Amino acid sequence: RDLHPYLHSFPTRPSSDLITPGSYHDAKAIVDALQQGLVVFVCLGNLDSTIAARIVDFVGGAVYLLHASIQLMNEDTLLLTPESVSITTDPLAPSDAFPQWRAKL
Repeated sequence: RDLHPYLHSFPTRPSSDLITPGSYHDAKAIVDALQQGLVVFVCLGNLDSTIAARIVDFVGGAVYLLHASIQLMNEDTLLLTPESVSITTDPLAPSDAFPQWRAKL
């Protein structure tokens, strides 16, 4: 007898990947992981701001084409989620600090 039938109603957790790119060439691996349906954390802290900006541009285009989403988690970490995953955010206001690789307003 199944003692916990309610557990079967929960969807499975999506798999995730943590990618710390070393160069622009790693952008393809980020998009490939997202295209496979993985939740992808991208840490850009070790990159030159110019390279990080190019990766964000490339990944942003893929996010649009895949109907995925992208969120800035902190100064140098992105969260990419496939269309099948929804993220509920904290109602706190976002930080006013802009990472160096983001465009200045």
